[in-house]
Amino acid sequence: MEKENTGSRIKRRIIVIVFSMLLCMLLIGVSVYAALSQTLTSPGTITITTAGQAKVGITVDWATGSAEEDTLFASISDQMTTIEGLSYANQVTKKSDENTKSGNGPSIKFGVGSYTYGVYKITFTNTDSAAVNYTIAFKDQPPESDYEFDSQITLYTGTETVTEGKTALTGSLNESETTTVYVVIAINVEPENLTAQALENFNLVIDVTSA
Repeated sequence: MEKENTGSRIKRRIIVIVFSMLLCMLLIGVSVYAALSQTLTSPGTITITTAGQAKVGITVDWATGSAEEDTLFASISDQMTTIEGLSYANQVTKKSDENTKSGNGPSIKFGVGSYTYGVYKITFTNTDSAAVNYTIAFKDQPPESDYEFDSQITLYTGTETVTEGKTALTGSLNESETTTVYVVIAINVEPENLTAQALENFNLVIDVTSA
């Protein structure tokens, strides 16, 4: 009888140990899933419009930082060298004799195991015989008002250097001039500390007019 009781106690202990191990594995799995679920995602579109007699060719390319390192863009010491060296993929190209052009932009996803910033490389080539002005802005869809990015995202814009920017920037080109504008969309918190958000679609709007 005593042997039976001892055997029963051992069985119960084994069951408790196995159950505890399964519970720990489940909790670990939930924690890992939660970490991997901390993402910010947002697809977008690109719309380019020229008005008047402006003859400007425009290309919009996109690249992302390395997913192998979680370095925040704000922590990169030589930001321009870094973004100029990225491998860009073309998103939209408007020829100088076209008035409008549109297309789908990149699907942006920040998070653990993903990149911490992405870069729009926008190149203007003015083939006109006069100066032109350009505006680059992020708009809601349909493009009626300025798009407000989540507080966990910071924009950086510029040509020869990039600084914290707003959702719109303006510039000008002289006749026969070419210039490249970089627009960086970066998270400002560590990937593991992101609060998951499904960002609304936004529209990158580029307008060019005669000066």
